[in-house]
Amino acid sequence: MQFYVDQELEGRFREVCMKMCINRSQFFRQRMQEFVDANGAAAGRGPFPNITASTLRNGSSGMFNWSTESGGVLTVAAVFGTGACFYQAKPFSTNGAVRKLIPKFAMKPHTSLFLTALINKESFKYNYGRAFSQSRIKNTVISLPVKENGEPDWEFMENYIKTLEYSGSI
Repeated sequence: MQFYVDQELEGRFREVCMKMCINRSQFFRQRMQEFVDANGAAAGRGPFPNITASTLRNGSSGMFNWSTESGGVLTVAAVFGTGACFYQAKPFSTNGAVRKLIPKFAMKPHTSLFLTALINKESFKYNYGRAFSQSRIKNTVISLPVKENGEPDWEFMENYIKTLEYSGSI
């Protein structure tokens, strides 16, 4: 997804270090699931997606009959490379290859897609040999639209995504 910023809005964006957001727990908590053995998981038979380090299908590599996480979080392929970020709206299963960014604010689906796009813009820096590790996630800098008081403008992010052509299907 590519974002184009109107010239008059350009001044509203400011670099925000994810380290501030994650480390200082202002916006997100970062967590990694312990490794889950997929043997006997009845892959393909359950209602819960198994989120892995895949860059396809919202990070899902199949379906499990149990969930390890509740939804409403961002997942980042951290261990095996790509840094692919996805929004997980519903409960899911995962393993040690994925970091979860758990919001400490009421993150709406449209806002999460805005953040996902910005984080994915950083993925060109990462691969199997240079994984998007916890420390690299913490030190990633992204630009967010901000209000006059310097706080992120979550409402603007949500409304911007709603203006996109296929946002009605979100």
